[in-house]
Amino acid sequence: MNAVNTKPQEVFQQVGKALKQDSTSFANDYSGLQKGDIAMQKRMFQSEGRLHAATEQLIQLLQEDPRHGHIARKDVEIDPEPVTAAIKEWKA
Repeated sequence: MNAVNTKPQEVFQQVGKALKQDSTSFANDYSGLQKGDIAMQKRMFQSEGRLHAATEQLIQLLQEDPRHGHIARKDVEIDPEPVTAAIKEWKA
């Protein structure tokens, strides 16, 4: 996050390149994101938190509308440990 705050163009160029996306396009996508804080991260990654609920909603939407042509996987899990470990190190 520090690099995005201090050298955004450089970061957007590198990430855009890695994603095979134009850096301006990636910067526009990034600008639409809401930056989180510790409280939001805790809500998202707690057991049965918002991330879990959002995943369940997405699976339901994919199952209800088969036009996408894919099978919604229910076996994908997001490990909250890296985020929860980082939260312990963050300054409030």
